[in-house]
Parts: sequence; structure tokens; C-alpha cells
Amino acid sequence: MDVKGGEVRAALATSGVRAVLIKGPALARLLYGSSRSRAYMDVDLLVDPSALARAEEVLARLGFRRYEREAAVRSTDPSLGAAVGGQGSSHATAWLRDQDGVFIDLHDSLPQCDASPNVVWKELCQHLDAATIGGVATETLDRTASALLVALHAAHHGPDWGATDVDAALETFDLKTWLAARNLAVTLEADAALGVGLGMTARGREMARELSLDYEPSGANRLQWSGAPWSASVLEALVAERSLRARLAIASRVLWPSPSAMRRGSTLARRGPAGLVAAYVVRIVNLAASLPAALRARRRASRTDSSR
Repeated sequence: MDVKGGEVRAALATSGVRAVLIKGPALARLLYGSSRSRAYMDVDLLVDPSALARAEEVLARLGFRRYEREAAVRSTDPSLGAAVGGQGSSHATAWLRDQDGVFIDLHDSLPQCDASPNVVWKELCQHLDAATIGGVATETLDRTASALLVALHAAHHGPDWGATDVDAALETFDLKTWLAARNLAVTLEADAALGVGLGMTARGREMARELSLDYEPSGANRLQWSGAPWSASVLEALVAERSLRARLAIASRVLWPSPSAMRRGSTLARRGPAGLVAAYVVRIVNLAASLPAALRARRRASRTDSSR
């Protein structure tokens, strides 16, 4: 995986696309060194949002195909996350090369960040280190950004995925690093997610209190961890709001994201004005089709909460 990832990063660099390796071997070396192993099954690359289309072209040329269907959450303004109480928009797409089974997770942001991808990229470019991985000179996140990423990854996937890394990060990074991570999280509008991610473990909750962060997950967080469709989190937010005006504001942002958000996640929206209009129609239809599953997910979540 390291060698294949190195080949992809070299190809991206040749095409003028700057790619930062996040998670995988970079995080394994930082958190565990040679004392323990950390398994990883894909290559996570963060690229400049303005070069995302070019990066996708490079992957296609290398034999990769988009592995997952386009989804409404990908074509959503990231800033909606604060209103929904969980994920505002998707931060990455998975690409698979069938001939060797290599997965590339192509990021233009980090999970649980409500700031725009351009802001996330600009800020993270101030938090980079260098390493040689897979025989290729590689940019990776520094300690501050890595501490934040560990917590955001845990907040995104839930306790079954992130608790081990959270405790390893707490052993690795001192309070000064976590204070810097909190400041970075504020800039990226991800401080709520930082608290939720730290809340995965007892030691993490102590750190969250030290950083004056709330670590209780929202209902939308729990729905996301259960594998419920994104529309279930939207319903959760609508029900939680008492004001009709606030509900209408959330609904309008869900149904009609900005054109830039639509183009980010929809190939149809990139096909000129007519394609953009068609993409909005397809989005509304797909969201409506997901409502039955969203309602079932909310009912299951309500029964689970009642049994606690």
C-alpha cells in the first residue's frame, strides 16, 4: 500500500497536484512508532480543492474508478454541519483500482469541518511535515494537525473506530499540542467535533474538560455512527428546532445548496447551467426517496435511547 500510494502521489505531483498523505503510515509512525502496528487498508490523500478535478483525472488515467455513488451529502455546504449537529458535507470520495485492489480516499477537506474546503486547505498548509514513504518524498500533517485529525476521525466514525487512536494520541501529544489543536479546530469550525472525538475515552474526556470542550455527542452524531442515511440527521435537526423559521432555513439549505457545493459533489452539476438545474432536481428526488429509510433509522435510534 505504501509503494502503490507513493506511485500515485508521484503521478499527482507530475501533473501539478499537491497531495498531503493523511492517516495511514503517517499516523502509524507518529502515534505508534515501531512499538505497535496500526492497520490501514487505503491511501488517504488531501489535495487542494481547486485541483480536485485534475486529481480525479489523474486517478482515472491510472486505472482507478469512483467506488461510491454520488450522494446528496457530498453536494452540501459544509457550514450546514453546525445546524444539523453532525456532518455538514462529505469530505472525501473513495476510488478503487480493480487490477490490484488499491483504494485511494481522495480528500478535499477533513471530516466534521464546517469551514469551506478552501479554508481547511489553506490552514493545514501551515501544519505540514515531510517524510519519505513508499520511496517517495511525501508531505504529511504535523503534530498539531494530526492530533486534531485523530479526534475528528473518531467523531466521524464513532467509538468503535476511533477510541484506540484517541488514547494513543493522548499518550503521544502534550497539552501544548492539544491547545494548538483546539485553536486550529476553532479556525476550521470543528471545535464541537474535537470535543466529541475526545469524548470517546475516559482520558479523552479529561482532556476535553481541560480544553473547555463539550464532549457529549448529538443525536445526529449517534445516527451517523449507526450507519443511518444523512437525511436522518437532517430530520433530527428539524425536529430539534422549535422555531419554524429555523426549520425552514435548514430545509432550504438542504434542498438548495450553493452552486459551488453542487458542483463539488455532482458531475451533472458541472455540465453548464442546464446540468446544474438538473442536478438540483435529482437532489430533491433522491432526498425524498431516502426519507422512508431515514424515518426508520430515527425510530430505531429512539428505541435505543429509551432502553438506556
